[in-house]
Amino acid sequence: MPLAMGLVDEFTRAAALADGEFAIASLVARFIEPDYDVTVAERALDGMFENLRQQGCDDVPALLAGLTDLGFGQQPLHQVNTLHSHIGWVMQNKQGLPISLAVVLIACARRLHLQSYGINFPGHFLVQVGDSLVDPLRMQLVSLAQLDSSGLSGEELHRFMQPASAQALGLRMLNNLKNVYAKVQDWHRVLDALDCQLGLAGADSGMAGLLHFERGEMWEQAGVASIARDAYRACLDAGVSSDLAAKATARMAALDGRDETLH
Repeated sequence: MPLAMGLVDEFTRAAALADGEFAIASLVARFIEPDYDVTVAERALDGMFENLRQQGCDDVPALLAGLTDLGFGQQPLHQVNTLHSHIGWVMQNKQGLPISLAVVLIACARRLHLQSYGINFPGHFLVQVGDSLVDPLRMQLVSLAQLDSSGLSGEELHRFMQPASAQALGLRMLNNLKNVYAKVQDWHRVLDALDCQLGLAGADSGMAGLLHFERGEMWEQAGVASIARDAYRACLDAGVSSDLAAKATARMAALDGRDETLH
């Protein structure tokens, strides 16, 4: 299905919101299911919050216990598909990818006036709520000692444990979708996801440059040399690092004179 008109611009606007995680997750749901009514997810969040409020969930242990009582943290995934990134499906079925469940946890915590933000840890998205580190998949507290961080330097570990912006969360959610679509060779949807990521990148020229380079690789793989060259040119125009600029320049030179693949 073609990418919805205006969805890329909506991602750009949502990335600028101070607490844009739920808004971005709702746009991801619309990317997956263009006709999805995001107010359904918003009403579900309202009902969930009201349930937690009535239970008197005013600290981290009570919040996690309340979400567990609602059915979260009890159903592990055996096979990942696009629905596990769909915030409406996640809230209804109480399971999903760690980053999707993190959106629910962050939204509920903030409504309960608990400071909360995502942690863009490699391999498994985490959430900081107050002074507590939480595994959103299990809705349980976790310590740094329990994380598989043996391959990370101290500097890398420190960087990964910093608060993740709503923009970073959205980029990772769309990366997850790109991986699912790539496995079934749905390259049109991969390119659509890249367009949404470019919307999220906004004025971040470094991120935009990387995404344009990836688009160039995709179009080159599809045999459409002219669009691939345009993408590599956009990468250069973004003002990327010298290393990436050299790669983009080399790719453009290699494409000169190459015929288009006919489809």
